[in-house]
Amino acid sequence: MKTDLDIERPCSWEEHAMRLDALRHKLRERKLDALLVTSLHSIYYLFGIDRLVSAGVFVGAIASVDKPVITISYYGHDIMFQQSPLVGDIRYWSKDHRQAVELVAQAFSDVQPARRLGVESNHSAVPPNIHMSLEASLRERGAEIVDASDLVTRMRVVKSPAEIRCMRRASELLDIHFQSAFDAMRPGARECDVAANSVAAMYAAGGDYVIHPPLITSGVNTLLRTFHAPSRRQFKPGELIVMEAGASYLRYTTIGAHTAVFGKDPTPEQRKYYRAARAEIDATVDRLAPGRKAADVTRAISDENAGRSESRGAAACMIYSTGIAFQDVWYEGWPLTTDGRNDDEWILQPGTVLGVFGAAEKKGEFMMICVDPVLITETGCEVLTKIDRSELRVVG
Repeated sequence: MKTDLDIERPCSWEEHAMRLDALRHKLRERKLDALLVTSLHSIYYLFGIDRLVSAGVFVGAIASVDKPVITISYYGHDIMFQQSPLVGDIRYWSKDHRQAVELVAQAFSDVQPARRLGVESNHSAVPPNIHMSLEASLRERGAEIVDASDLVTRMRVVKSPAEIRCMRRASELLDIHFQSAFDAMRPGARECDVAANSVAAMYAAGGDYVIHPPLITSGVNTLLRTFHAPSRRQFKPGELIVMEAGASYLRYTTIGAHTAVFGKDPTPEQRKYYRAARAEIDATVDRLAPGRKAADVTRAISDENAGRSESRGAAACMIYSTGIAFQDVWYEGWPLTTDGRNDDEWILQPGTVLGVFGAAEKKGEFMMICVDPVLITETGCEVLTKIDRSELRVVG
C-alpha cells in the first residue's frame, strides 16, 4: 500500500523531471554512461527526497543516460523514495554496508553496457571506507570511475523561480534570526543564550531545520573567525561580537554574518576596521552582474585589498554560492580563493545566489566579519536581507 506523505515541497515534480533530463544531457556531454548519486544535496535536487541526515545509513541512486533510475535505500527509510515519480526500481538493504555496496554494484551491472561511471566524492554522506569499497566493487564489475562531483553542483547554481522564492523567504528568516540575536545581547547574556533565542525566533517564524547552530564568538575569540560554537562566555562592555548564521526554508538556505559592539559606542579604531570589512562587501557587490566571471571579481577585490594594512581580506573565499543545504556542505561546492584559482570559468548568471564575504583583522586583538546574501538579477544584483549594515551596530 502506498502512503502519500503530507510534505511541503519547494517545486513541482515536473521541475524535478526537467532536472533529471538536464542531468542526462550533461552525462552525454561528459561522455559518462551513468552517475552514482550519493550527495544528499543531489538526491534532494534531482528526486525530491529529503533526508535529515545520512549517518550510518547509506542511500544512493544510479542515473543513466537512457534507463530508469535505480535507487538503493535502507529498508526502514524507504517511504520517501516511494513518493518520487522519478525513481524507477528501489532496492533495499537491511543487514550491513557490504550488502548496500553489493546492491550498488549489481545496479551498475544492470544498466550495462554502461562503462564510464561518474561518482560524487565531495561530501560526507558516504564515509571514506564505504566509498572505497564502492569503487573497488564497481571496478570489479568493469566500471571506469570518473570524479563527477561538480556535475549536479553546477546544475544547482542557477536557481529556478520556485527556488528563488525559497531563497527570498530564507533571507527574511535570516533577518529575523539576526534581529532576535541582537535583542538577546543584553548584560549578563552568554553566547549560548543568544544562539537559543535566535534559533527559537526563526522556528517560530516558520523556518526549517538549522543547518548549523549560530556561530558566535566575542572579544579576543573573534580571532577564531566563526569557527567556534556558541560558548558559555558572557559578553563584556566594549568588546566585539561576531555572529554567522544560516536560515533555511524547505532546505534552501541563505548565509549571513554581522559584527556588533557590546554595551558601548564603538571606538574610532573599531569603526575603521568595520568600514574596511564593509568596503570589501560593497566593492564586490558593485562588480556583480550577469555575464561576469566570478573569479575576475575576486581578483579585482584582492588587488584592491593588497595595500590595506588593516584588512586581512577574504583569505578563504570572497564569493561562494548558497542554496540547498545539509550539514557539512551548506554551500554549493566551490568557494573562490582571492585569486580565483578554484574556477576561472564560472560565469555569473541571473538566478545565482551568492554569499559575499568581507573581513578585517587587527592582529592579536579582534576580527570583523560581514557576509551578505546576494541574488544576481537580469541587470545587476540584489542584496536579499534588509537589516541595516552601514554602521557598526551597538547592542546590549
